[in-house]
Amino acid sequence: MTADERIRLVQVIVAALAILGALLAVGQKLRSDNRAEWYRRYAQATEWSLREEFEAKAIGWLDLTELGDSALITHTEVPLVRALALDRVKRRKRTSST
Repeated sequence: MTADERIRLVQVIVAALAILGALLAVGQKLRSDNRAEWYRRYAQATEWSLREEFEAKAIGWLDLTELGDSALITHTEVPLVRALALDRVKRRKRTSST
């Protein structure tokens, strides 16, 4: 292998690594944007689920159910969604028993 061939090989390897890095960066950015949107929707759904109006509350809980089943939810957020659901059940029991 001549010196020129070695230089070309190194250039191809560096270019391939640069392309791979760019693809990984784009994938990470896309996931980050999707997670930010998931959290925005979660915050809004939580707010709606705590409203007094039945329709708003129902929409909030439907959204929370969908968000809880999403592939974007992380292992640290699962307990938060479950705790909110448990709190809802406890509130419902308190209001139905009075």
